[in-house]
Amino acid sequence: NELIPGHAASSAAAPAGGDASAEEVLAVTKQWVEALIVHAHVCPYAVSADRAGLPSGGVSYPILRTDLAEDVYAEFWMQVYRMSKTEQRELSTVLLVTPEFGMHSPGSFDQFSDTLEQAITLLNLDDSLMLVFFHPQYTFRQLKGKVGGPQAPANYARRSPWPMINILRAEQVAAAQKGIPTGSVYQVNADNMARIDSVELQRMLDARDWGQVHACDKFQRHSADHRSSASEESEDRPSSGTAVGAIAMAGNSSIDNPS
Repeated sequence: NELIPGHAASSAAAPAGGDASAEEVLAVTKQWVEALIVHAHVCPYAVSADRAGLPSGGVSYPILRTDLAEDVYAEFWMQVYRMSKTEQRELSTVLLVTPEFGMHSPGSFDQFSDTLEQAITLLNLDDSLMLVFFHPQYTFRQLKGKVGGPQAPANYARRSPWPMINILRAEQVAAAQKGIPTGSVYQVNADNMARIDSVELQRMLDARDWGQVHACDKFQRHSADHRSSASEESEDRPSSGTAVGAIAMAGNSSIDNPS
């Protein structure tokens, strides 16, 4: 069933996130960030699961327990407002986690994501915000319809334990793009994911255990990796409150697609 705004998701698809406590959702999400986003170099300026961005700042992980689209809309705009009122060194980006929304319907989650992108454009917020979406069954649009496309290792740069909406500061993404050729982020991430292969990546996602990612020391860095400067900025600055995560350039469509 489609997740139409204002309507509940079908009860026939019991969300896998429903049995996990908020503490478990946060812990597993941070483990995934450390493994895929940081260790596998998906993001060029994620220093750790605690700091990211240029300049370095915290990342908040609000966890929303709902299967209603209107609740996700409301929380999304609340987080946008909160980001606008918070200094970027305190809050660099927001990763909104929705364990019970769209978990078993990647197509519907894509449609919902499109409505958020459209709203950002209609409200002329493109210069302020960028959005990146993650889902356990995420498939890059250029791979859909191709033989083996949904099984391609590249998709695992966006396959997270639960559906997630990453709200980014556009100026930070622009700063991180400097020195990185168009399409390079996507290709480097695709090559790095292929070093493990889809079968093992799916096994780790199912088991919520990314030990083999940490064991791999062959991941390629991006052509302009900003971790050193971000780390130097943040080494004397403790993380605050719920600003405990790190995602940034994991795959905005303007910088990670080969087209």
